[in-house]
This record gives sequence, C-alpha cells and structure tokens, in this order.
Amino acid sequence: VISIGNVAFENCKNAQTLTLGNSLTELGAGAFSGCESLTRVVYPASLKAVGGMSDCKNLTEVVIPDTATEIMQAAFSGCTQLQELKLPSSVKTIGSYAFASCGIQELTIPDGVTALPDGLFYRCKNLTSVTIPGTVKQIKSNDFFECTALTSIVIPEGVEWISQDAFLNCTALETVWLPLSLKAIEGSAFSFCTNLKTVEY
Repeated sequence: VISIGNVAFENCKNAQTLTLGNSLTELGAGAFSGCESLTRVVYPASLKAVGGMSDCKNLTEVVIPDTATEIMQAAFSGCTQLQELKLPSSVKTIGSYAFASCGIQELTIPDGVTALPDGLFYRCKNLTSVTIPGTVKQIKSNDFFECTALTSIVIPEGVEWISQDAFLNCTALETVWLPLSLKAIEGSAFSFCTNLKTVEY
C-alpha cells in the first residue's frame, strides 16, 4: 500500500494495533481519526507528512521518523492522552490545529519551522512549556487559546507579530518575555490572562 485516503478508517473504535508499511508515501487527513483504542503509532520513514490521528483518545506514544517534513492539519487534535511528543529537526511545516485539545505537556518546535499555524495548541490544558525557534516570524490566532496550565512564555528574537487571541484565556500565565524584533500585538492577544504579572520587553 502506497496511499491511504482521507478518513479511510475513521471511527474504527476497536482497532488496537496499527502497522504502517515502509511503502506508504501518502496518508490522508483524518485517516485514523476516532480510532479510540489505538495506543501507539510508528510512522514509516517513507512518509513525509504525518498525522491523521485526531480524536484517538487513548493514543499515548507517537514515533515520527527523522525524514518527516510536515505535521498535517489537526494531526493529533483531541488526542487527550498524548502527553509527550518529539518533533525531528527535519520538520519544516506544521498544519493548523495540529495539537489542539491534546494532552501534550511540553514541546520543542524545530528550528526549520518558519511559521506557526492558527490554533496550534488550542485548548491544550496540560501544556506547561513550549520552545519556539527564532525562525518563526508570527504567533497566529488561537495558538495558545485556553492553555490554562501555561505559566510563562518566551517569545524569541525574530518574532515580529502576535495575532489576535493568541494567548486568550491563558488564566495561569504570569510572565511573558517579548523580543525587540516584535512590531505588533493584535487585539485580545492576551485578554483574560487574569494572573499575568510581568511583561518583559
């Protein structure tokens, strides 16, 4: 098999084991979404764009090869038990809402990524730490919306724009470090960050 289409195995709730062969080169959006019994996924080196696992609520382990260049849109959204994830340095592109409402606690975004998509960590309520590379120019809308465990964030030098609602409702956020490269902060970017005490610029 070289290609699996969009939502090909959606809501196969009793599927427990998934083995993706080394001949696979294309995986459709939501290919295995809602497969609630899956706990582990290992992507083959032949696959450049990885994802397709939204709402796999018992997924706890994901292995991404160092040949992958893209994390697909909504790749792991709603994977509430997924707490740890390592992105290889080969990743250059991340799709919108890739990690929305998942259980991830911390993540380092690779240096090759130049843009954060909309809603990257939308409602990731266990998220405590994110490392953003200086290659990123913009923090997009809803990227950290309701990340209620996030207490501090360092926006690195190189970032020029923080979009609307980027950190809306981050109620535990206390400290924000802003870079000298920053040119604009849009409306509601930090609205309802009710514990925000320090903004360093």
